[in-house]
Amino acid sequence: MQLFYGVPEDIEKWMSLVTQVRWNFPGLETQEKLNEHRATILKFMGKRQAICVKDENEIAGVMLFSQGHNMICCLAVSPEYRRRGVASMLMDEALANLDRTKEISVSTFRADDEKGAAPRALYEKYGFVADELIEEFDYPNQKYVLHPAGSERKDRQLAINTMVREISGILSDREPSIYMYGSSVLNDFRLGWSDLDILVLTSKPITEEQAKSLVGLRQAMLADKPGNPYYRSFEGGMLTLDAFLSKKTDRVVYWGTSGERITDKYAFDSFGMAELVESSVLLHGKDIRKELKFPSFHELYADVKRHYETIRKYAHTTGRSFYSFGWMLDIARCIYTLRTGKIIAKTNAAEWALENNLCPDPDALRYALKVRKSPLEYKDDKETFDYAETLAEPIQRFADVLKNELRGITMNYIIKPMQTVDEIDGKGYVHYKSWQETYAGLIDAEYLKNMTEEKCKAIAHKWTDNILVAKDGDKVIGFVAYGKYRDDTLSDCGEVYAIYVLADYYGKKVGYELMNAAFEKLDAYRHIAVWVLKGNERAIRFYERYGFRFDGTEQEIKLGTPNTELRMIYERG
Repeated sequence: MQLFYGVPEDIEKWMSLVTQVRWNFPGLETQEKLNEHRATILKFMGKRQAICVKDENEIAGVMLFSQGHNMICCLAVSPEYRRRGVASMLMDEALANLDRTKEISVSTFRADDEKGAAPRALYEKYGFVADELIEEFDYPNQKYVLHPAGSERKDRQLAINTMVREISGILSDREPSIYMYGSSVLNDFRLGWSDLDILVLTSKPITEEQAKSLVGLRQAMLADKPGNPYYRSFEGGMLTLDAFLSKKTDRVVYWGTSGERITDKYAFDSFGMAELVESSVLLHGKDIRKELKFPSFHELYADVKRHYETIRKYAHTTGRSFYSFGWMLDIARCIYTLRTGKIIAKTNAAEWALENNLCPDPDALRYALKVRKSPLEYKDDKETFDYAETLAEPIQRFADVLKNELRGITMNYIIKPMQTVDEIDGKGYVHYKSWQETYAGLIDAEYLKNMTEEKCKAIAHKWTDNILVAKDGDKVIGFVAYGKYRDDTLSDCGEVYAIYVLADYYGKKVGYELMNAAFEKLDAYRHIAVWVLKGNERAIRFYERYGFRFDGTEQEIKLGTPNTELRMIYERG
């Protein structure tokens, strides 16, 4: 048998093998899908990223790999050639063409899938480590990663896998869903500073015996694996999904910096919930994130305010600890969240704050950032901890900036469905006023002049469904209209038809709250579309900060004279 790079002349025999084993590969169930796969293979052949093993004129095995994504895309071996080294020949060649200095990934079947035994064993033989649980073509799979030689990520992932296996074993009859969130998922984990944040949600209450086993597990793993420092980094809570959502008392196992204990409640703030919904990784069990909701800006604001009050109370003096540097990073992240409604890693937030000149003591923030990036280098450095003791005043000055951000946001408005005549008239006025404030200079002046308050109120009374209004007391200050995407060009797609806020309320997060509320109403859709007028830079920045991205689609509309609208798409994670 010999290895070759695939060429178009091989396509019929290649497809014959694929058709023979298609039952083993989700996404190849129909002739249409097979035709799409055929076209993909030809593309890979054109890039010399399609390889096959031949036994004379017969194709015994095939593989597609992507140098651009540094991943193995597809591997298949004919049943009659299995256990004859074909898969290893393909793996050797693919890995020789991929970048071993970076992570190489592949997806395969999960451990509980009978089809997974052989491919998982193959990837593990080559040093791949099991990673997050994923779905491809609506089929449950698992990502495997080959970390670069000497990478700390491998030891970390091995610790995570071992801990997941132990927890799921103890809770096997509780149907646990295990998630990782926080710095390790946001690519901001730093050994010696960061935590490995996990959340375990069960379908049934944890028994007393199980709780006792879980309480002692972290220390047991530390004793059993003294050479792997990552076991001491685990933190998190274990409880029922019902108790987690309702916040009612239940038997809870908690791991934290202060130790391990059994308690009756688990506090989870809006920052953690945002990370859980938006960026967490499923490590075991059924994915229940659809039952969770991204926190409202009101909730994020409240937690930022509580954090600010904590800083004022406890950071008047600082000690010889990394926590002293941590205050600086926390403030940067809080300011970012107030301005965007989003959560990012602490390192990224600090870099953002420096770029935007937000910190009165930039050298202190740079020092904190330096320590954050390489904490092990500074853990025994006297000069570093001498400096940490001087940070109280820079922290308080940076907290003054956070205070001003909080003051600039009023949170006494409400969002509700449009119902009353006054609310409909108010929506019409916001429509009229926003057009005058937004589109002057962007659309035909005569057309804008004719978009009168009376006309906008008439439109408001004509279309009253699927509209939410923001109110400051009795005054309507903004609205959002939403529903299914208006034509059939996109499937599984909702649309934000319009969103407007009075200029007096810019910067007060009314738009974010309206968008959050609309997204809750559009929860059934994986994609959300919005059309934005070309040149409307303020709106474009708002949509981009929220997570929308241009998909390259344009359309011409006539607003007196021709104008161009650009389509942006939000894809739920």
